[in-house]
Amino acid sequence: MSEQYNYSTKIKINRPQNLIYEAFLDYETYKDWQPNLKEVRLIKGAYREENHVVELVYDKDGEEFILTETIVHLSLNKLIVKYGTENTRNRQIHFFDGFGNHTIWTIDTEFTFNEQPPESEARFKKTTLHSMKRFKQYVESI
Repeated sequence: MSEQYNYSTKIKINRPQNLIYEAFLDYETYKDWQPNLKEVRLIKGAYREENHVVELVYDKDGEEFILTETIVHLSLNKLIVKYGTENTRNRQIHFFDGFGNHTIWTIDTEFTFNEQPPESEARFKKTTLHSMKRFKQYVESI
């Protein structure tokens, strides 16, 4: 039987919606806010098109960790992204609500595990929020 985690995270970014959307889809700058990312490999489709698939290759404690990412839906205020590994599936719905020069970024996250989750739901939520804060710091610096 699989286990599931569901949670929502939200952060305010002091940049306009269109800038955040563009930065979030710019794989060339992912390493600027994802320090363990080593490589992005396009597997299917074309960047910035719905249903394109990439492999995100990370260094996790000296080991290569590959996360498959599929962009299911693209629009200025909403992205639906699926991530997968051998034993875990993750679906995220990103909302970018623009208010002039700032944007509220909300992620509704669902994890499904084929085996016992490696960490608690609270730890996963904390990791998601930490990644959001790194992106905020990056995008507010450009």
